[in-house]
Amino acid sequence: VRENRVIPVTYTANSAAALVRFIDNTEHRTLTELESTGKTDEIIDFDKANAQLNSYLDRGYKLFANEIPTTETKFDTSDDIDGPS
Repeated sequence: VRENRVIPVTYTANSAAALVRFIDNTEHRTLTELESTGKTDEIIDFDKANAQLNSYLDRGYKLFANEIPTTETKFDTSDDIDGPS
């Protein structure tokens, strides 16, 4: 007869990072890099990135491409110790 047992498992989420890079396509240079940090499966806050985008638009920059997510996005399971994924 096998006994059913419950064995608790403690999960520690990986540190995670996401990077938003603003690039001037005319001068081919990076204007700003914004990094968000958190833990695996937490929601990434893109408020600073969207505010920075609006700041550039207000200063006359034209938007070529916008890859800032518009839907809820969570940090992935990659271990981002060496930099954001």
